[in-house]
Amino acid sequence: MAGNGLNLKDLAEIKRLWELKFSNRKIAEISGAHRNTVNKYVAQFEVEKIQPLNVLAAEPVATDINKVDWKKVRTEFLSGVSLNVIHE
Repeated sequence: MAGNGLNLKDLAEIKRLWELKFSNRKIAEISGAHRNTVNKYVAQFEVEKIQPLNVLAAEPVATDINKVDWKKVRTEFLSGVSLNVIHE
Protein backbone atom coordinates (compact mmCIF):
# COMPACT_ATOMS: atom_id res chain seq x y z
CA MET A 1 0.00 0.00 0.00
CA ALA A 2 1.22 3.44 -0.84
CA GLY A 3 2.23 5.89 1.83
CA ASN A 4 2.59 3.43 4.71
CA GLY A 5 6.35 3.86 4.99
CA LEU A 6 8.72 1.34 6.48
CA ASN A 7 9.15 0.35 10.08
CA LEU A 8 12.60 0.35 11.66
CA LYS A 9 13.00 -3.39 11.24
CA ASP A 10 12.41 -3.14 7.48
CA LEU A 11 14.73 -0.17 7.21
CA ALA A 12 17.46 -2.01 9.12
CA GLU A 13 17.09 -4.97 6.76
CA ILE A 14 17.40 -2.71 3.72
CA LYS A 15 20.54 -1.14 5.19
CA ARG A 16 22.00 -4.56 6.01
CA LEU A 17 21.42 -5.80 2.46
CA TRP A 18 22.90 -2.57 1.05
CA GLU A 19 26.00 -3.03 3.21
CA LEU A 20 26.28 -6.56 1.79
CA LYS A 21 26.46 -4.93 -1.69
CA PHE A 22 23.11 -6.20 -2.99
CA SER A 23 21.68 -4.22 -5.88
CA ASN A 24 18.77 -1.91 -5.14
CA ARG A 25 16.45 -4.06 -7.27
CA LYS A 26 17.48 -7.19 -5.41
CA ILE A 27 16.97 -5.43 -2.06
CA ALA A 28 13.47 -4.41 -3.20
CA GLU A 29 12.71 -7.96 -4.26
CA ILE A 30 13.92 -9.45 -0.97
CA SER A 31 12.36 -6.86 1.33
CA GLY A 32 9.09 -6.41 -0.51
CA ALA A 33 9.55 -2.64 -0.60
CA HIS A 34 9.08 -0.72 -3.84
CA ARG A 35 12.35 -0.18 -5.69
CA ASN A 36 11.92 3.61 -5.62
CA THR A 37 11.59 3.42 -1.83
CA VAL A 38 14.77 1.37 -1.68
CA ASN A 39 16.50 3.90 -3.97
CA LYS A 40 15.44 6.75 -1.64
CA TYR A 41 16.81 5.08 1.49
CA VAL A 42 20.00 3.87 -0.19
CA ALA A 43 20.67 7.46 -1.27
CA GLN A 44 20.30 8.51 2.37
CA PHE A 45 22.66 5.73 3.49
CA GLU A 46 25.27 6.94 1.02
CA VAL A 47 24.99 10.52 2.31
CA GLU A 48 25.32 9.30 5.91
CA LYS A 49 28.40 7.31 4.95
CA ILE A 50 30.07 10.46 3.62
CA GLN A 51 29.17 12.71 6.57
CA PRO A 52 31.27 12.57 9.73
CA LEU A 53 29.75 10.31 12.35
CA ASN A 54 29.79 12.85 15.15
CA VAL A 55 28.12 15.92 13.65
CA LEU A 56 27.17 17.24 17.10
CA ALA A 57 30.72 17.09 18.44
CA ALA A 58 30.75 20.88 18.89
CA GLU A 59 28.19 20.55 21.70
CA PRO A 60 29.61 19.69 25.10
CA VAL A 61 28.73 16.19 26.20
CA ALA A 62 28.71 15.10 29.83
CA THR A 63 31.13 12.20 29.65
CA ASP A 64 31.66 12.01 33.38
CA ILE A 65 28.68 10.67 35.30
CA ASN A 66 29.69 12.84 38.26
CA LYS A 67 29.08 16.01 36.22
CA VAL A 68 25.36 15.28 35.83
CA ASP A 69 23.03 17.20 38.12
CA TRP A 70 21.01 14.17 39.24
CA LYS A 71 18.73 16.17 41.54
CA LYS A 72 17.66 18.33 38.60
CA VAL A 73 17.17 15.25 36.41
CA ARG A 74 15.03 13.59 39.09
CA THR A 75 12.96 16.73 39.65
CA GLU A 76 12.29 17.18 35.94
CA PHE A 77 11.47 13.49 35.49
CA LEU A 78 9.03 13.48 38.39
CA SER A 79 7.36 16.60 37.01
CA GLY A 80 6.57 14.70 33.79
CA VAL A 81 9.41 15.64 31.45
CA SER A 82 10.36 12.69 29.26
CA LEU A 83 13.87 11.23 29.48
CA ASN A 84 14.48 12.05 25.82
CA VAL A 85 13.91 15.74 26.52
CA ILE A 86 16.02 15.64 29.69
CA HIS A 87 18.83 13.95 27.76
CA GLU A 88 18.94 16.82 25.27
